[in-house]
Amino acid sequence: MSIPYTVSVQVLLKKDQKRVESKKNPLLGGKQASGESVTTTTFDGEKLSMISTIFKDKNKSGFTEKTASIVIKITKGDKARSVGMINLNLANYIDNESN
Repeated sequence: MSIPYTVSVQVLLKKDQKRVESKKNPLLGGKQASGESVTTTTFDGEKLSMISTIFKDKNKSGFTEKTASIVIKITKGDKARSVGMINLNLANYIDNESN
């Protein structure tokens, strides 16, 4: 994605009514002093975490579905816009060997 102006980037982790937002909001887009476009950014190892209860499925081997979303949001001035989202089933990321 090419952004002709500079925006701040934020990542959100959402599940049900819970929401965790990145604290670092790096800049992306626009031009540097050298005239190069800023096309990548980093959150310097920042981690988002949330505790969630996931239940075993009584009828099948495995766990019941529990969805969460990761959202990428950009902000310029006082206007914010979601530009990407991925939905995850957290049950797919449980290590069945340890249960």
